[in-house]
Amino acid sequence: MEVLNAVSTIQEFDHDNEGSQPNQPKTGQVEPFPHALEGERLIQTVVSLTDLPEPLIGEEMAHILEASGHSSENLTIEELRASMLAYLEALHQGFED
Repeated sequence: MEVLNAVSTIQEFDHDNEGSQPNQPKTGQVEPFPHALEGERLIQTVVSLTDLPEPLIGEEMAHILEASGHSSENLTIEELRASMLAYLEALHQGFED
């Protein structure tokens, strides 16, 4: 569920900042999310936002993307969303069986 929460956070940020440029951080401040997260940077952001062990979540994300047929190299937020939906549907089906 932490992965899904992280994806939701990125989606909300992406929607709220549509068309805007990220501000440059001042010294001592955390850098804001870049406007267009894609590919490996998108995956790394999701993994880090889960606040769970990165090797475990990174492997799970790789399996999720592989199962959905998406490449991590050029992954978009829409493809990530579709991959996570397919993952949830598979989990749901597993619980019903």
